[in-house]
Amino acid sequence: MTGVAGVWDAVSAFGQEWIDDENRHFVNRYAHKFLAQWIDSVVKQCQRLNVITCYPDLLARMANSWGVKEGRSHLIPNQALNVGWKLTEIHYPDRYFSISEELESTDLRGELYLVGAGLLGKAYCRTIEKQGGMAIDVGSLMDVWQGIGVRKYQTEEFVEKYRL
Repeated sequence: MTGVAGVWDAVSAFGQEWIDDENRHFVNRYAHKFLAQWIDSVVKQCQRLNVITCYPDLLARMANSWGVKEGRSHLIPNQALNVGWKLTEIHYPDRYFSISEELESTDLRGELYLVGAGLLGKAYCRTIEKQGGMAIDVGSLMDVWQGIGVRKYQTEEFVEKYRL
């Protein structure tokens, strides 16, 4: 919450006109809760689904659940918190640069990526966009699709409803 409050303090310094600019978009930390309700309808329209995730089997389950073709799965290390702080590989810089280089060297026109990579996910989304692709940062929804609730709003009921 401290970080969230700090962001809003900083943003408010720009003034209401800046905040109200129709070209500026803000989301809150609960955006993924609402995204869960309609993401499948978006994914079902793509020709091929790609992911950036820490879950090796998730792309196959997503493709099977939503009836789409599997694309690329770029694997990142799991969060330290989720593996008892016993990391064998670190996302940044260990995997970040190799994934970024692969994305930057690929024509991604028409490709859809779902990204669950924490703060670095925003950078991946930008790279995918620059290469002609579409990316949605789904964040902790990837955990939910695995059947794991990692946020307070991800109750047992929520996880059961959206798990794949």
